[in-house]
Amino acid sequence: MEIVRSNLYGLINEHMDQARAILRRQNIPEQDPKFQELKQMLLDDNRIGYIGKFTKWLFKDREPWDKIVEVYDMLKHHPTRVPPIDTFNKLEDLFDHLQGSGINTKVNQVINAIPSIARKNVTDKLKKLIELNIQYADNLIDFYSKKGGRFKTAADLYKDTEALLENLSGKFNLEAIKDKIKKSKCDVEIMHESPDIFVIRPLDFEASQELGSKSWCISTSLNYWNQYADMFSNQYFIYDFTKPVADKKSMIGVTVSPDGNYKAAHFKDDSVAPHNYIKDIII
Repeated sequence: MEIVRSNLYGLINEHMDQARAILRRQNIPEQDPKFQELKQMLLDDNRIGYIGKFTKWLFKDREPWDKIVEVYDMLKHHPTRVPPIDTFNKLEDLFDHLQGSGINTKVNQVINAIPSIARKNVTDKLKKLIELNIQYADNLIDFYSKKGGRFKTAADLYKDTEALLENLSGKFNLEAIKDKIKKSKCDVEIMHESPDIFVIRPLDFEASQELGSKSWCISTSLNYWNQYADMFSNQYFIYDFTKPVADKKSMIGVTVSPDGNYKAAHFKDDSVAPHNYIKDIII
């Protein structure tokens, strides 16, 4: 028992030494009120092992305190095992992992609602369809638990799932998205409009939350919206109606700097969208 206690104290001192080294390099005293608040927050949850990494994010990377607290709260309540915190370089890397694995957990919950006799018909294509429409997880669970046993083939299961999602979200076309904007009273600016391509600029987090992908941090976190859509950048959503709603390329989120360069671009599932791809579809 004494050996275990000694090893524990050793690890705590090691992480505190990492934090102190960061503070020294930033010319910040250990008595800094925000550092003491961070330290106490981690001590209260017996997570002082995070002190080195969170000190880096707070004082070296200058991440806002509200973002630190938000991501830490996600980490603390995450339902599945998280890799060692030192494997994440940036705070956003940790946020993306927590958000993504949280979506995967919900996808698995939906799949498990399908009666075992029909679960063999689940395909990767169906899982991607559910992932891209994860906001309807509760509806899908209710649907599968009541009617999931009737599906004899993978094609039937996918077709009926797609039909349900289209009924819940509305058709994926120009008029349907414009109608959604109107009904939700979202504050947006229409930049380009055609039967195939629709480009809007959401003007606040509420619009991003309503119209963006649930895989995007800017549509699920006010802190990250404020980071990306600041006074020096504009956020745009591109809807590509030539793609089915189950295609990740059917929707793209793009952050544009004042000089017109793309700061970030992501498909509906949050995978990176190549800049040349975006230029090609909006020409």
